[in-house]
Formats: sequence, structure tokens, C-alpha cells
Amino acid sequence: MSNLQKKRVTTRDIARACGVSQSTVSMILSGKKEVSFSEETKKKVFDTAKALGYEPPAKKNVSLTHTCEKTIIVICPTLSSQYYITVIESVAAYGEDFGYTTFTAHTGRKKELEEKYLEMARHMKAAGIIFTYPPQQYRLINEVARDIPVVLVSDPNEKLRVNTIELHSQKPGMMVAEHLISLGHRRIAYLTTPLNEKEIPRVKRLEGIREAYRLHGLDPEKILVKIISPQKLEMFEPSRKYFDTGYYLTMEILEENPSVTAFVGTTDMVSMGIMEALSEKGYSVPDDYSVCGFDNNFLSSVSRYSLTSVDHSVSEKGMDAVDIIHKYGRSAKRGQRSKPIFKLEYEPRLVVRNSTGPVRKW
Repeated sequence: MSNLQKKRVTTRDIARACGVSQSTVSMILSGKKEVSFSEETKKKVFDTAKALGYEPPAKKNVSLTHTCEKTIIVICPTLSSQYYITVIESVAAYGEDFGYTTFTAHTGRKKELEEKYLEMARHMKAAGIIFTYPPQQYRLINEVARDIPVVLVSDPNEKLRVNTIELHSQKPGMMVAEHLISLGHRRIAYLTTPLNEKEIPRVKRLEGIREAYRLHGLDPEKILVKIISPQKLEMFEPSRKYFDTGYYLTMEILEENPSVTAFVGTTDMVSMGIMEALSEKGYSVPDDYSVCGFDNNFLSSVSRYSLTSVDHSVSEKGMDAVDIIHKYGRSAKRGQRSKPIFKLEYEPRLVVRNSTGPVRKW
């Protein structure tokens, strides 16, 4: 195989060889001064990069047009969720390996803002668009996708003819419920931010919990569903809205429903708010109440929380989205008229930690 045919070494390859995160490798190799790593870690990364033959992307003076054509637009509904931040950071760090810059567009799930950013992407001839949540502008997205690669990182949507990195959110819901049922829990509370047709993952997670109940011959009506009102949610600081949702709803449940033995937060941050409320009221996790979450963000493994959560390869999704866009760009350069549509599916994995245990005896 000639040098021209060799697969280019990326920071993702170095991270795998070193056993560290891809963002750590990217920050060390780029010499970022605002973060610090041990000399041992830095030496390991530099030595591995050299051994693998890593070559950093060439820096050139390029025109604004070229810059736009090497820009990936990541469209997300909020910047107050660790899930979306992780996806964005993954795209930005991995995209650097291929010379891409990343532009983040925050829509607040507003249809008119989706349209604005899609039109902007089309006008600037962006390298690609990544939707991190179920969008609403189906017709326009399908139209834009004829010229620009669009990747949906979310539950699949039959109305969209785009590349999809899928996670069927009903599966994680079933996994959490199966785990709690196996521990003897029958009275589970599902705490969530508003549920509507825009919030497909949250709705699907609840459907998964209910399906697990049915499979075990249990009554899904026994699941307590607590939803924060949009009005109350608006009162929370944006950066705390998920945490405060879990805290506030748990306080309500402790006043109204002492028979609940397990809590499930629709995200890890909601679950951490749950645990904070339980601790403040003098309850022990998991001796008094079990708590589960979704996303397995970095705080889940911190000893204070040690949260049982569902991992669904958040960082890897961002990197795969970049790979799809890059493959599209290469096929376009070769004059390939027909572009393949990729559909990848990640299987969720339950990470059991110290926040879940057998149902209480009192």
C-alpha cells in the first residue's frame, strides 16, 4: 500500500492507543494553555503520536469562502445539557483532524430558528449539518440535504431522508426499568422536563419503562410520572434547569407519595437533582431510594453521585457524524454523483453504580 493510500492517523487513533479521551489528545497536541495535564500523560500522547506517524493538519491562509466550506454546523436545542455539550466538543475536537471548524447553533427547539440556520448553511455552502435532536423542518432539511450532508444524531425519523446515527430511546427506558424491577422495585417515579411531540427521546424512554412493566405483568399505571410545567421551568436558571427540575419534583413527591421506592430522571442532571433533594431530606441512596439516569455523563462516575445510568456512546456519535460528513466531501471531490445515506445504530449499555439497590424493607 502506497503512502497516498494509507489511512491518515487521527487523534482518535492516538486516544485509543493511549487509553485517554480524544479531546485530551487534541488539547495536548494543540498546546492549549488553559488546561493542564500531567507530564506523564503529555509524554505518552506525544510519544504515541510520533510512533503512529501522526501529522497535524496543515494551517493555511484561506479565503472566507474556503473557511465556510470547511465549517460543520451543529444545531442543538440547548447549551444547558451536558449531553449536547459532549456531542459538540466531540465534533469540534475530532473535526480539527480533518481541518474543519465547528459552528454551534442554539435553537431552543424553535422551528423558525431551524429554518434560519438551515438557510444560512445553504448560503455559506457549509461542509455539513449535524442535528443533535429531532428537528421539525422536515421539508427544508430534505431539500438542503440534496446539496449538503445532514446527519441526525437522535431517534430515527421516517420523514427525513438524511444520514442518521440512531439510538432507539425506548431501549434505555426498558433497561432501566428491568434493572429496578430485578431489585424488587414496583413503584417507580419518572421525573422529566415537559413531554410533547418535540421531545421524542424523553417520551420514548417513558414508553420503554411502561413496556418493561407490561412484560413483567405489572401495571404501567403504577409508574408515577412527574412533569415540570413550562412556566416553572422558565423560572430556573438555564444552566441549572435540569438539576432544579429533579430537585423540585422530588420535593413534591416526598410530600405527596411516600410509597415510591425508585426515581428515574430523564437525564443524568435531573437524577442528580433528585439525589440532592433526597440527601437534603435525610434519606440515603440506595438504602431508602434508588435513582437512575440516562446519558452517563462524566459526573455520573463521581463518587458523590455514583449514578446508575445508561451509556449510549455520546462522544463516539459526534465523531461518527464528522466521519460521515468527511466521506461525503471526499466523494463529491471525486465527482461521485450518487451519495450514500448512512444509518448507524448504537446499542445502549446500562452502567450500574452505587445509586441503585434492593427495594427498602420499611
